[in-house]
Amino acid sequence: MNKKTLLTGALALMMSLGISAQTVSTSTPQPKWDGMLSSMLQRAKTKAAGAGAQAGTQTALVEIMVKCSDAATVAQAIADAGFHANAVTSRTVTAEVPLQYVTSLAEMEEVQSIRKSTEQRPHLTESRMLTNADQVHTGEGLETPFTGKGVIVGVIDQGFEYKHIAFLNEDGTSRVKSFWNHKNSTSKPTTTVPNGGDGLSNGHGSHVMNIAAGSKIPENEYYGFAYDADLVMISSRLSLSNVLDEAKHIRDFALQQGKPWVTNMSFGSLVGPHDGTALYNQTLDELCKDGGFFVISSGNDGNENLHTSHTFTQDGEVKYLLFNPSSDNTIVVDIWGQAADGQKHLKVEPYTFNRAGVGNMNAKLDPQDATFWNSVTDFIINEIDSENQKEHYQYGVMANILQNYTSSNHQFCLKITGEAGQTFHAWINTDQGSFATATGLGTSAILKGDNQYCLTNGGCTKSAITVGAYTAGTSWNDLNGNMRWITNYRTQGAICDFSNIGPSLDPEHPRPTITGPGACIKSALSSYSENFDANSSMLVNCVTRTAGLKSSKYYYGIMMGTSMSTPAVTGIIACWLQANPDLTREQIEEVFRKTSIRDKYTGDDEWNEVWGYGKIDAYAGIKEVLNLANGTGINAMLNSESPVTLSKGIDTWRILFNNDESHASISLYTTNGTQVYNQNIENPRRGQEEVLNLNNYTPGIYLINIKTTAGNLTRKVIVR
Repeated sequence: MNKKTLLTGALALMMSLGISAQTVSTSTPQPKWDGMLSSMLQRAKTKAAGAGAQAGTQTALVEIMVKCSDAATVAQAIADAGFHANAVTSRTVTAEVPLQYVTSLAEMEEVQSIRKSTEQRPHLTESRMLTNADQVHTGEGLETPFTGKGVIVGVIDQGFEYKHIAFLNEDGTSRVKSFWNHKNSTSKPTTTVPNGGDGLSNGHGSHVMNIAAGSKIPENEYYGFAYDADLVMISSRLSLSNVLDEAKHIRDFALQQGKPWVTNMSFGSLVGPHDGTALYNQTLDELCKDGGFFVISSGNDGNENLHTSHTFTQDGEVKYLLFNPSSDNTIVVDIWGQAADGQKHLKVEPYTFNRAGVGNMNAKLDPQDATFWNSVTDFIINEIDSENQKEHYQYGVMANILQNYTSSNHQFCLKITGEAGQTFHAWINTDQGSFATATGLGTSAILKGDNQYCLTNGGCTKSAITVGAYTAGTSWNDLNGNMRWITNYRTQGAICDFSNIGPSLDPEHPRPTITGPGACIKSALSSYSENFDANSSMLVNCVTRTAGLKSSKYYYGIMMGTSMSTPAVTGIIACWLQANPDLTREQIEEVFRKTSIRDKYTGDDEWNEVWGYGKIDAYAGIKEVLNLANGTGINAMLNSESPVTLSKGIDTWRILFNNDESHASISLYTTNGTQVYNQNIENPRRGQEEVLNLNNYTPGIYLINIKTTAGNLTRKVIVR
């Protein structure tokens, strides 16, 4: 996917450059719309004034999110005005309306705040590598009957091949129970899955969905964790308002089906307060109240220093933020004060930093005038945020235009003056530049960037499961049998350096939550996506399936990113939901806390800002989930046809009972039928585990037989 700016094409500019560093009273009523919409309205007003009284009314539509006391009433009012609207929850409406309609909408007493919807992007690193679907199974050697059967797995993404073999049943019918190509706000979900694909994002969506829940087919070993789950596939524009509509659809569809659900979101943005208070975060939290889970990637900027912060030690202290843009992008800088008191404690002023005299310490700040900033910015936001009462500043500076107006010697700079004890955090949005350092201004006054507090804003949602990535594999064989290697991230088991780290700014909800394998993953790709290359060294398999007279090819290949670790966790949670469909968000976090793998890479801490609770362990988690079900008196699971779950290690086999039984026996035989071990168990309980130690037997091939009142299971055992 091309790396576009988060807010390209925003129409706005609100020039408020002279902000006092002293505390500013905000007793004057604030507009109900946010700073971005204020900026856009001001720009539209300025343009209209310049065009004269006869200028036509602006008709371009903007996507908005509305917080309100009665969503049904507000949505109906917008619809009655002739525009598309959707009541996502009882208090959130998404809509597409003309910009000028925002002021009319704000007059409704039910409307509390109106926010501009912004875009997010899929999470892939630049090398576009992923890991092996076999290695994605974090409980290595896990043989489990829990395959997501009876659970809804929803994937919101881009880059789908709609009828890839990874999403088909054995008879060629689609496993996708609901499909939505959400190219515009008025399109509707359908049960009919078309041929072809959406042509986007290098097959990102296909890769993600297959990791979570791709079909287990004879021709290919790269299937997903929850390969028996029901699928909901949504090709999205990934704007905040669209994603809320899509998240609601998956939740509603699952409720209609009477099934538990888990939704994968492998995308995000660094723009936002990072404390879970944004309307987008609050709405996702509300959607979770009916059961189900949102699994969100932490982001792929861990090796970039896109954050900085400072706590002022005295009144009038000055710090500078200096920026290097990336390519010709608009650089988006997002600044949040941390005092949630509805007051302004900072003075934020834009300058250009003239580097011409850096060598002789004559570098200086040039303030520029309003005409200049009007020409080189997409927007300037200066507001008290209505959701958390924190002061918020945001700048969108067009780097190439800035240099056209000045020279390559000039960089964008912000001068921030603060009060003693006040803290601010600042972020540069993904792929749009970096914090720069320079001599002049007093080197210590220029804040350096770091990689802390860099979880995606969506990943800071209180109810979300936020996923980082570690290296699961380092090599693969391409379609021609040639061995390929990852040039970076070569330490298997270590955190991927692209994996964003926390914490969030919400101390009561530690983030990230967990990590999964995210480097060197093999999974499905869409042959319909942009830049697909059938001869790429990233391809690892091509499955050919003939239907009638037509032969079709389906491709699998390598990618890497938190986009890949996230669906691994999504699929595992779907399997856990099959075992215990009544799991709560609090119980899932407790399962992570008790069962996650902690090793020399993660450290022994119960939680830390790099690994969360550690590495997800599918088998240990199943055991705890079954125990939780017993503890709540629940003894029903979804569609489990096997009496036990097996974890097959080199030295031991662990046998976990899936249900309460009146009797069970475990026997081990040689291949000529001689019994060498037998254990009878009376009244085994659901979640009870028995361990068979293989060190006591001569190397060779054996057969293990497990009989219960509910079933009979035989497997081959190799003792080395």
